[in-house]
Amino acid sequence: MTHNGGGDGRHIDESLGALTGEGAGQRTGSDEPKGLQAYDVWSGIPTRTEDPTYYDRPVVKEPVWIWAVPTYFFVGGTAGAAAVLAEVAESLSDGELDDLVRRARWVGAIGGACGTALLIYDLGRPERFLNMLRVFRPSSAMSMGSWIVATAAPAFAGSAILPHTGGLVGSFGNAIGKVAGVMGLPLAGYTAALLGNTAVPAWQAARKSMPFLFVASGTTSAASLLGMMTFSDREERVVRRFGIAGGLAETAAALAFEKEVKSVEQVGKPLEAGASGALWKAAKTCSTVSLAASLVPGDIPLKRFLAGVTGTAAGLLTRFAVFEAGVASARDPRATFRQQRAGRGGAESTGSAAVTGSGGRRAAVKARTGAGAWISLERQQVKAAAPRQLCFEVVSSAGKLLEKRSDTERVYEFTTPYEGREIRTVELLTLDAPRAIHYRWLEGPLEAVEETISFEESGGATAIIYEGRISLGWNPVRYVYGRRKVKPAYDRIVTEHLAGAKDIAEKRAARSHLHGRPSR
Repeated sequence: MTHNGGGDGRHIDESLGALTGEGAGQRTGSDEPKGLQAYDVWSGIPTRTEDPTYYDRPVVKEPVWIWAVPTYFFVGGTAGAAAVLAEVAESLSDGELDDLVRRARWVGAIGGACGTALLIYDLGRPERFLNMLRVFRPSSAMSMGSWIVATAAPAFAGSAILPHTGGLVGSFGNAIGKVAGVMGLPLAGYTAALLGNTAVPAWQAARKSMPFLFVASGTTSAASLLGMMTFSDREERVVRRFGIAGGLAETAAALAFEKEVKSVEQVGKPLEAGASGALWKAAKTCSTVSLAASLVPGDIPLKRFLAGVTGTAAGLLTRFAVFEAGVASARDPRATFRQQRAGRGGAESTGSAAVTGSGGRRAAVKARTGAGAWISLERQQVKAAAPRQLCFEVVSSAGKLLEKRSDTERVYEFTTPYEGREIRTVELLTLDAPRAIHYRWLEGPLEAVEETISFEESGGATAIIYEGRISLGWNPVRYVYGRRKVKPAYDRIVTEHLAGAKDIAEKRAARSHLHGRPSR
């Protein structure tokens, strides 16, 4: 290395200290960044409550995006939906919708250009967007989103400009339009997948419904913008129907989104109060007004203008409401903790809540949503001439212990012989000694399995009662296969296991002084 200019013998390469590279252009603005929440220093040690958090400090960092990001969500969604409409109209018409196709393509092109500019503006330097294209990772919403934007924006522009030149270039432009139509849908919805892939409580809670909300909202926004333009009668009917379909889908998606976010009350509070609550209520009001105006028959200019303005405003307000709700939920430490204690968020993947509740106990994960159509198994019961505690110990000790998460939660591996082969499952056991044992599959050949074995002691014997259900997903063919083939086989295996548990418990009771059979 070269010495510094002062020649003090420290052997420092001064080029390593130069402010260059990806992070050099970031502006701090001040010692107190705007938008970040400050916290006072305590005068004393906080006391533990029944609803403990990490000293009332946020667990996850709140998003630091600026206004350009939710605006980009809106612009990109509108552009994507317009591109889809343009290519569907171009493919299904015989030239009567050419004006609609042309204008919809231009809406997509302008939206794609503006969205790219907004994204780069938020990043701070254009090179950072190019750096995002160095990786192509299908498992990353950010990576796939970067490639979607990089592909969609040029395709939108090409489809708007080239077809009007005629000849071979015009044909090439129409071909690019097909690419634009294909890329429009993922552009409209990928931002929702990106938000749902974070640890922000409100966004994570709505990760299933948010993509539908963003796509439907983009559809309404695109139809609203086009609805304020002058077209032929047939083109106006197409735009109107497109907008009504989008409005109905947006209403349904908004209800699903709100239900998911409010599944944990603390997480859903930002949709009721504060800036995010006001934005969300305004978005729903504008969406309702736009849909109602679109449903009114007749070609009334004021009606089209009202539907267009309120529909466009609804799309923009929805993006800002979702964004602000996420920021508010990240700032609230109780939203994060209560979401985990309810068995949501990461607990849905790991099978156990990441934090403990009162008494140091972890919450059992609730039934999996989205696992598919459930098939109820046969309720079975055997009576064992043994005490309840002994029967509980026999059943709960079956299998190979892989992990003891707490006094009430354990992970076991089971190997079950079936038709000449062995079926391996990894299951989460929630123990409610000595009353019941709850099982939930973490790994196995079926989509989802939930089972409960309960123990009821009466008259010197113990009834071992089995109840359960299985799911093979949403595929109707697999559902029929599950009812006809899997359920009978599963019921037979359960019958054999219950008989085996009964036999072991009775043999142990017969030779045990501690768990001897109670006298009548």
